[in-house]
Amino acid sequence: MVSVSEDLTVELLEEIASHMDSYLDYMRLRAVCLTWKSSLPEKPRRLPSQLPCLMFPCDDNHDHHGFLSMFIGSEGEVYNLELPNTQDKLCRGSSQGWLITVEKGPSVDLVNPLTKARMQLPPIYTFPDVLEYQPERVGEEFLVRLVYLFTEYHNLHIDLAAMEQTFVQKVILSSSPGTSDKSCIAMAIYGDRSRLAYCKIGDKEWKLVEGDSSFIRDVIHYEGRFYAVDHDGRVVVVYDKEFDAVDSSPTAKLFAATPEGFDCTWGKPYLVESSGELLLVNRYVKVNRRGYNTTKFGIWKLNLKLNSKSYTKAKWVKVKNLGEHMLFLGYNESFSFSSRNVSPCHTGNRIYFTDDNYVGQSSYKTAGSDIGVYNVRDGSFLPSALLQGSGGHRRGIWPPPVWVMPKAL
Repeated sequence: MVSVSEDLTVELLEEIASHMDSYLDYMRLRAVCLTWKSSLPEKPRRLPSQLPCLMFPCDDNHDHHGFLSMFIGSEGEVYNLELPNTQDKLCRGSSQGWLITVEKGPSVDLVNPLTKARMQLPPIYTFPDVLEYQPERVGEEFLVRLVYLFTEYHNLHIDLAAMEQTFVQKVILSSSPGTSDKSCIAMAIYGDRSRLAYCKIGDKEWKLVEGDSSFIRDVIHYEGRFYAVDHDGRVVVVYDKEFDAVDSSPTAKLFAATPEGFDCTWGKPYLVESSGELLLVNRYVKVNRRGYNTTKFGIWKLNLKLNSKSYTKAKWVKVKNLGEHMLFLGYNESFSFSSRNVSPCHTGNRIYFTDDNYVGQSSYKTAGSDIGVYNVRDGSFLPSALLQGSGGHRRGIWPPPVWVMPKAL
C-alpha cells in the first residue's frame, strides 16, 4: 500500500501550499509526515496572507497555547502550538509577529510563535528607576524608585511577582528582529509613572526616553516614528533618527493635544494605524466590587495640515464609522485589518479587544475576561467566539489572551 505522502509529488505539495489561507495551515501541512516536512521549505515561497489570531493558554499547561483564528469560516479555527519555556511567563507585547514575555526570572524575551525563535532583551533590573536587584532577598528582591505626590521620590522594595505583573506594561518593536537585528528598537511602557524606555537588540540595559513621556497608556510605531498617548489623550512623538544620535538622548515631544470630547475618567486610550491614518481610540471601563468591564469606545482620526509657517498642525476629528476596517486592541501593538481579507460572514466596523488592565488583573478574580467584540455602528457588544475559544465564560482567564498577527520572518 502506497502512503499518501509517497503518492504526492513535490510540485503537487507546493501547489497545495500555495492555496493555504495562513502560515498556521502551512505549518500543519509540513507536520503531516517527515517526507512532506523535508519537501516543503520552512518558510513558504509565497507567503500566505496573515490572519489575526487570539493566543490563549491551553488548560494548565502554559507551554501549550491555543491560537484562535477567528476569521476562517464562521466559527473560526483553533490551532494548538507548543511554545517551550513559556510557563509562568506573562505576555506584555505582541508586535511584528513576535511575542514579548516577562517572567519572575527576571528576563524579558522575544518569542516567535511560528518559528520558535527566541531573543533576549535586557532584563527587568536594567530599567531606569530600578536601583537594586538582590535575588537572595526573598519577597523584596527589587529596590525601585517611586514618585510620591508627583514630585517627591521614595524607594520601595518590591517582590518578583509584583514586578512581573505590573512593572512592564507593554513592549512593541519598530521592525522584525529577524530581518534587521541592529535597527530593531524595542519600546517599553514601564514603572509607576508609566514612562517610556527603549533598547536595541543586543543592548545590555534599557534607556529612558527623555521629555514628555509620563503616564503613557499606549505606544505604536508608525511611519518611522514612535507615537505614544498618555492618560489624558495627548500624543507625543519620538523620531527614529534620534536613537542613533551620539550626543543626545531620544526625547518625546508633544505632537497632538487632547481631542474634544475625550474623557479620561475610567478610560484607556490606544493608538491605531488604519489605512495609513492614525486613530485614537478611547476604551471606557466600568469598575465595581466584582470586577471591571468595557462599556463603550470613542474614536478620533488625526488630520495633519500645514499652517502658514509650514509647520505641521495636528487636529483630531471624531469618527463614527470604521467602514470595512476592524481594530484589534490589548497587550498587542494595536492594529487594523480589512474585512475584505476574510470570509463574507465577518464584517468591518468592529473593535476586537482583550483584557490588558494590568492593575485590575492583580485585584479581581475575573482577571483576563474583559474581552469581546464592539459594534461601532450602534454601540452594542456582539456574541463572538472570543470567550468560547479562550475558556468559555466570563471568569478569570490567566494568562490573559493576546492578539497576534503571525509572521514567519
